[in-house]
Amino acid sequence: PALDTLGLTSPKLKLSVKGDGLSDTRELLFGIDTPVDYFTYAKWSDSSDVILVSRSLRFALDKNVNDWRTRKIFNINPEALAKLDVKVARLEKHPVTFLSLVNESGTWKAAPKSTRLDSQEVKTFFERLASIQVSNFVSQDPKDKNKYGFSNPLASMVLGYADTNKAPERWVLSSAYDVKSKETKYY
Repeated sequence: PALDTLGLTSPKLKLSVKGDGLSDTRELLFGIDTPVDYFTYAKWSDSSDVILVSRSLRFALDKNVNDWRTRKIFNINPEALAKLDVKVARLEKHPVTFLSLVNESGTWKAAPKSTRLDSQEVKTFFERLASIQVSNFVSQDPKDKNKYGFSNPLASMVLGYADTNKAPERWVLSSAYDVKSKETKYY
């Protein structure tokens, strides 16, 4: 069959491959799906031979950059933490709220008074944090941070680790009004 009828003159997808033993980059072109079975027509750009590849290969490669990113925000192991600081700002009635939790030999306490906390409640808190996921990635450009309210964040959280070789992690929550949707969005 002619290459255009197989979708290979204007391929749906191209995969460039370069590796050991290859002097140049090779390009695999993906055409249309076969009418039966679970294959896609393909060919190497430097060959006239048409081959069949599994559709699952095309599906695995036919993604945008956000499909390759994890949506999980926090990967928290409470046993590895020594401290958690949370600062909430810009509340109407309380301008700044600060909460500091300290892990003392497996027992979480509120600092600075060293009030012992319910271990199940702390565990539930960390489980809820660990379940939070990104709904959408809005920008890759660090210059956009002020556009999304990061110059005046709503809240911040710092995770301090028992292993002092591991740097603390700082997370910030911000908001900005979206003119198009007429909604306040959180970032």
